[in-house]
Amino acid sequence: MSLGSRTRSVLLVLGATLTLAACGESSNRYIANSEEKVFLRVPRDWNEIEFTDADADRLEGLTSQATVVWRAGSTSAPDPEPDTVGSESPLAFTAVYELSGQLNQQMSASLARLAASPTGFDPVLPSDDSQSEQVEVLNYQPLGFEGVNGSRIVFRLRDSGTDPWKAVYDVSAAYDSKRFRLYVLQVGCSASCYELNESTISAIADSWLVKT
Repeated sequence: MSLGSRTRSVLLVLGATLTLAACGESSNRYIANSEEKVFLRVPRDWNEIEFTDADADRLEGLTSQATVVWRAGSTSAPDPEPDTVGSESPLAFTAVYELSGQLNQQMSASLARLAASPTGFDPVLPSDDSQSEQVEVLNYQPLGFEGVNGSRIVFRLRDSGTDPWKAVYDVSAAYDSKRFRLYVLQVGCSASCYELNESTISAIADSWLVKT
């Protein structure tokens, strides 16, 4: 077979392979709210967490100046319920809150991280030595979404400075004070679980998109 014939054969095989790949089912699916313009990609075999109005929300429980507009969750755990998801399976939670009063007027990147983080304080700017010993920031970057401000952080968490690290979180928080909106993404699980699922968790956080 001539060089030209071999080249054409390779191109035909490559073209057929790409066509089959394009026709195959994606290994991911999207969680989205088109009205709020929030999009997230998670593994197709993950299970959706069904929230109802009766399910308590952590941020709503902390302040009357934040109201859930939309929230969604997905996890690799089987048959998940909002109040029974354990830390040994990675969990992705995303939400949109409507802000009011001083919370909206004073919203900042630090306050957004505090609202989005399970720590109860801003992991990037802890207020004292005790808080500093509870967290270690592994990565930090500002979010590049047009029209909103915010940041993404990866950090590990423990109960005190003498305890082992118990969990790792990849948290993004963005806000738009003109639209009275706070956007949150929290992906994480136990420290051992995160080590096993780091690439999947990072890919989910990379896919989160807020459009204004």
